[in-house]
Amino acid sequence: MVLAQNKEDLTSLLFRGDRAYLTLAHQVLESQQNPPNPLVLRPQSNQFHRIRNRLNQVGIRLLTISDSIENFPIPRKPLKSELRSTWTEDPFSIKNWQNGSYIQRYVPCNEAQKERWRNPSRESIKNEDILHLPTGEYLWFEDQNFYELEPDLAILAMFYQDKQMGCPLKIIWDEPPGKLNLQGVYLPSTYARWLWHISEPGEEYRTRNFQSKNWPLVKEAFKRLGAKLV
Repeated sequence: MVLAQNKEDLTSLLFRGDRAYLTLAHQVLESQQNPPNPLVLRPQSNQFHRIRNRLNQVGIRLLTISDSIENFPIPRKPLKSELRSTWTEDPFSIKNWQNGSYIQRYVPCNEAQKERWRNPSRESIKNEDILHLPTGEYLWFEDQNFYELEPDLAILAMFYQDKQMGCPLKIIWDEPPGKLNLQGVYLPSTYARWLWHISEPGEEYRTRNFQSKNWPLVKEAFKRLGAKLV
């Protein structure tokens, strides 16, 4: 595929995928190859539909950066149909949680993600709260019932609540070296796998290094999640 920043900025396109198609992409777009950076295409045309049609004729897709991740899930509340079985026992009535661990509730605020989990009382629980049990399971509280929640749905709901409360999660991003710090940050599995795929491991735990060609992709992904790169 070939990626464009957007439909208006077509002066510099990025080739991704099987390099067997790279020379062909340069040829159909009449782009002059730059040896230090052959993955960058500079088409003669500045019309999105014309460039797309030419690439389609040789089996190459043209996408904007936002289009390339349009199938990624967006932050939202879980649907009723996605909730697992109802817990028949109130988790706050269980006295034998191991090692003195406690139930935690997600509370959007201006802290790091791990600091947004607080120890609530049973009386403080309200509709659409996200709970994390000492066993690692997530619960969703709705209409006076506790429902087991898939981890990905729980994380999407966390980002959704952040957005609703105006408390975007701040992700440490050092742009000049392309270093992303995800220590203490849980992401939906689709995003995590994709970010790992387009990066290399950093020197520290849960840090990833991205080449400059992938910086726009990183920014677009966290924009879709409603997080801020700082």
